[in-house]
Amino acid sequence: MSRFGTARARVNLSKRTINRGEYSVKLKLLMAGVLAALTTAGSANAATELVVNGGFTGSIGRGVATVSTVSATQIAGWTVLTNYVDWSNSAWQSSDGDGYSLDLIGGFGRGVIAQTIATQAGRTYNLTFDISGNPDMYRDAGRFITVSAGGAEIGATQYVLSSANSRQNMLWTSRSMSFVATGAFTQIVFTGTSDDPANCCWGAALDNVSVMAAVPEPATWAMMIIGFGAVGSMVRTSRRRNAFSAA
Repeated sequence: MSRFGTARARVNLSKRTINRGEYSVKLKLLMAGVLAALTTAGSANAATELVVNGGFTGSIGRGVATVSTVSATQIAGWTVLTNYVDWSNSAWQSSDGDGYSLDLIGGFGRGVIAQTIATQAGRTYNLTFDISGNPDMYRDAGRFITVSAGGAEIGATQYVLSSANSRQNMLWTSRSMSFVATGAFTQIVFTGTSDDPANCCWGAALDNVSVMAAVPEPATWAMMIIGFGAVGSMVRTSRRRNAFSAA
């Protein structure tokens, strides 16, 4: 082979090496992007409970303790904002089996209880809780819970007692709502009311409160799928180039 031919061969080899190097860099960058998307989705999927003491456990004796704004923070993680709530330890059946729950009307006037949780602005969160009703009196009265997040109402629900409701069998049911956070912290507020007599004494029971971040949106999964497809396409293209160069 002439010197000219040898030099051309070296140039071609150098070009192939550069092209493969550029491809390697692009592939690494693309893989890093896909990995970042997977990490983000994994974080969003993590079942991280944001509510502290959603079951209202504590150190009270067996029975009912009335918690007012005077002793507002007696229930760990929670603050009574208005009037009273009745804090039960085995006075009636709890929804999660630990004995503890609340009656959101502990006296005359609606009871309001709240907790502030850490959130991320623009992110969607799912809120769930169990509801029943104090079965002791005024069984025909409507018992209501209104829920707000970050100062905006996100839902209201009613519990209607049946003839089967009793302290031993509260017939708890679950409710779910969602909200989009507007800041780094969000105050969750539960307000209890009743209609007969108005906001007196035997209200909606609350237990098993939970808030978790929603799973990734479909667009997130689509982005990851497209990323994997692009990686596969680049790998196939590289193999064809390598096969052609070798030939």
